[in-house]
Amino acid sequence: MTVQPDIQDLMRRTRHYEFADGLRDLQLALMFGLSGAGIWLAFSPIWMAFLGALMLRYGRWAAWAGLLWVFLPALAVFGMLGVMKVLRSRWLWAQTGTVRPSRWAVS
Repeated sequence: MTVQPDIQDLMRRTRHYEFADGLRDLQLALMFGLSGAGIWLAFSPIWMAFLGALMLRYGRWAAWAGLLWVFLPALAVFGMLGVMKVLRSRWLWAQTGTVRPSRWAVS
């Protein structure tokens, strides 16, 4: 008699493996750090004066530089996803191996 594997347990262990290396924690810390620095910068009087000078010199389009703090954390997250993929493929998966799911277990 053939014993079927516990699919739910395999899925749980696979999800746990995703967070075992700590790269997601570093990504979240980077996002929080950049967001905090951006909010601090956005409300800083020096930044407001700098944006005012930019707007006087280059016109209204220079005000888009004020939204830099909004886009920078999002770009950092996407960049970190690429870095995490490279780190996992070269270091983590090279040491522990990868598991490709069977089609019958996924579908």
